[in-house]
Amino acid sequence: MHFFITGFMASGKTYWGRRVAEQCSLPFIDLDEACETTSGITIPEYFDRFGELAFRKLETEVLGKVASLNTPHVIACGGGTPCSLQNKASMMQHGYLILIQEETEIILQRLELQHAHRPLLATLNKQQLRERVIQLMDERKPCYSNYHFLFRPSSMEATTFVSFILNHV
Repeated sequence: MHFFITGFMASGKTYWGRRVAEQCSLPFIDLDEACETTSGITIPEYFDRFGELAFRKLETEVLGKVASLNTPHVIACGGGTPCSLQNKASMMQHGYLILIQEETEIILQRLELQHAHRPLLATLNKQQLRERVIQLMDERKPCYSNYHFLFRPSSMEATTFVSFILNHV
């Protein structure tokens, strides 16, 4: 069974995924990196060339391959990955869904520094970024429901996250 880490963009999925995988001696996969490896181009380039719908199709294909691996992995998913019913069903079937829920202000601070590399936010100014992030968070609330474990980095110890995984390997 795999451990699929989901949450809004810039919530810390890759950071915490790598850290927890190392502490649990499990292999780690970043789904965005796997999509880039599969396509041979960066995600922003993929969005520019083919659009978001084509990227979501690629993401679903790569998720399917990763989910079929035989040994347990910690997998950091993209922020939009669980918004597809097919993806969510695949993750639930092949493992545990872990939601990282970071405070909105922390996410906004992170995105202000890195939004140029985020296809859905790249062209926005600071005010537009804030409005779009809050709108996306609201739209994606249903995508982040039905999880097995909720990790709130701002108010929980990482050992709680590690314990959950170790108890389910």
